[in-house]
Amino acid sequence: MSKPRLAIVGIGQYYRKLESAINEYFTPVLKADIAEVQAAGDALRPMVLSSRPDAILLLTPNHIHAKQILDLADLRIPTLVEKPLVTTEKDLDLVLESLRVNPLLYCSDFYLDVRAAPLLAWLGRPYSACLKKWIVVEADGKGLWGKGPSGVGAITRAEAVLLEGEGPARSFDGREWLWDPLHGGVLWDLAYHCVVLWHGLFEGPLSLVSYNAGRVRNALARPAAETYATLELHSSTGIPFFVRVGKYQEHENHRSFRIVGTNGQACMMFRDPNVFLVQAQAAESVAILTGSFYSHGVEAFREYVESEPSQPHGLEHAIAATRLIASVKQLQQAT
Repeated sequence: MSKPRLAIVGIGQYYRKLESAINEYFTPVLKADIAEVQAAGDALRPMVLSSRPDAILLLTPNHIHAKQILDLADLRIPTLVEKPLVTTEKDLDLVLESLRVNPLLYCSDFYLDVRAAPLLAWLGRPYSACLKKWIVVEADGKGLWGKGPSGVGAITRAEAVLLEGEGPARSFDGREWLWDPLHGGVLWDLAYHCVVLWHGLFEGPLSLVSYNAGRVRNALARPAAETYATLELHSSTGIPFFVRVGKYQEHENHRSFRIVGTNGQACMMFRDPNVFLVQAQAAESVAILTGSFYSHGVEAFREYVESEPSQPHGLEHAIAATRLIASVKQLQQAT
């Protein structure tokens, strides 16, 4: 079977992480960098159309997603948009209107689509079928893996932490638009992941109880968008959800999603490899997501493209996260 033809718009930092997998699962027929796209003005649609793609990757800055989605909608082919989908309610309304023309919008979120696969499997939630072969259960004390969430009892709280204080992810370098106080910052870059994860894992909308967001003052950070934030959220089902995210904070490097129950807890630790740990009844269950995370993400998109889809992917989670983070940004701008 021939590989789907892929048009790639945006060939920056994230593209370079995906490049090897893109070449494995697709045939690239267009690679347009952001400067080329901006210089072309309204020529994005003919540029993409002339390459005759079967699918599109939009790996461009947050604030131009909506315009590009609208420009390409009448091509009516699967289009992946890197998170966040958009960064304002106005742009969200425009994108939702565009779905009347092209509903095949793949709202990408690397944590929900790939890295949380063992957690989704344990909870009995849907995830890409191609990832199943990469989940390895290394230990299963007292059959905790098979029991699913009932093994930890009633869920009493959830906590998400994405602190990137070390390595190349610790800053906004290479993604300078993240310094924009409205369209950037760690709320869009990291907290968005956490809220999407919540909605992929649980039922019920979230409401904001409180938030704190600010800027780390050091030689690397600029006084613009927030570089750390905490959110206290509450679900309609009564489960509190706590989020803590940050960059530019030295020696703070931790990524996890933890579920606390009346009889135990489960924690998805976003490492390399990802480790999922359930602890209850004086026993432990351990599952690992093996393989390349970036490869998995591209493979999952190919699975969607080849499924002859008629519906968007991840849209409801993206809508919920966009609206919540946009509301926090509005509060932040008002103070």
